[in-house]
Amino acid sequence: MVALVLFLVIDVALVAFALNRASGLGALGLDPAARATAAPTAAATPTPEPPAALVAPTRTLSALNATVAWRGDIGTCPASVAALESTTDGGATWDRYPLNPPTDMRSVFSIDVIDRSEVHVVGQSGDDCVTSVGRSYTSGLDWVESPEQARTAWYVDPADPAIVRSPSKSGPLPCGPVVQVAAADNLTAAALCADRTVQRTADGGLTWDAAVPAPGVVALASGPDGYVLAAIGDEACDGVQVRVLPESGTDAPALGCLPARTTDLPAGSVAVSVATDAVWVWVDEAVRVSQDGGITW
Repeated sequence: MVALVLFLVIDVALVAFALNRASGLGALGLDPAARATAAPTAAATPTPEPPAALVAPTRTLSALNATVAWRGDIGTCPASVAALESTTDGGATWDRYPLNPPTDMRSVFSIDVIDRSEVHVVGQSGDDCVTSVGRSYTSGLDWVESPEQARTAWYVDPADPAIVRSPSKSGPLPCGPVVQVAAADNLTAAALCADRTVQRTADGGLTWDAAVPAPGVVALASGPDGYVLAAIGDEACDGVQVRVLPESGTDAPALGCLPARTTDLPAGSVAVSVATDAVWVWVDEAVRVSQDGGITW
């Protein structure tokens, strides 16, 4: 009888010990049953990275028609030496023409092809990098430099990229830094901003319209129906997608797609130019021409 009582006492003590141990584990958050049934913690959704800001172009391109065009690396003043290349066979071959010497120009922002003999450039000259205009009347064989002519040109101020210089007005744009400006005449132009928007002016830069979102756009040029935009990274185009933005309105419909390698391109290395129905695009190591406004290549 004593043995039975002793057995019952020990059994009760063991049960109490087990219950107390389980209770203690639960208080510490170590309850095995609770851990086995706990729902797994959902992984945090990564925040998408905003698109990188655009940088100033490293190339410039200007066409006269479907066969004649000029191109060049913009360069860095005062270290570089300005030189251009021209083609008269639609980009099949190119001839090189140095601007330095005979001028002291070290970089070229933009090119304006007037006709087969006359071409103008805007860039920087000398060790102090003064903005200047170079002109050739001999298809690039000879050049003259006219710093005073810079006041008649459109260009992004190299000392302050938020300011666009024009023949009639200079001032900052609401969008902030500008990477490129394309002018139709002395009063009408569009600016591609580093925040991937486009702004337009019809009064020489006195006022600018509301910023138009331009996702993927890396270069622009003035065209007969507004502004031609070159965009990369669009899912519908494995290459450079050509769009057109009218002088007013916000829609920029796609015209066509130029198949080209666009991955791992150096920043700022896509250039576009328009001459009537001819659209020229410089991408990677090739210059291509569309003769129907960018629809087919």
